[in-house]
Amino acid sequence: MALGGGLTEHLETARETLYMGVPQRSRARSERSFAVFKMIETDVVGFENYLQSNKGKIDPELLAAKMCGRWRNGVPLALSPDTDSRPRESRPSN
Repeated sequence: MALGGGLTEHLETARETLYMGVPQRSRARSERSFAVFKMIETDVVGFENYLQSNKGKIDPELLAAKMCGRWRNGVPLALSPDTDSRPRESRPSN
């Protein structure tokens, strides 16, 4: 099967089930599923070099957290914008 061949068939089926802009339930549409995978390429060395090249302006760890939305230890930037330690009120209790 050619790349995107199944997707083209799915889109044609979906287009056929539309009636005046309102989606209609059809057996072909309700019994199908599909997954999408996206291939990404990362440049870890380039990322680290970029962080280090800006360390005169901003702490490299803070810059990485701002770019990724999380600190390297996984703490969300929204919960802890200034440090990589989880705020006391959001720590799990044992």
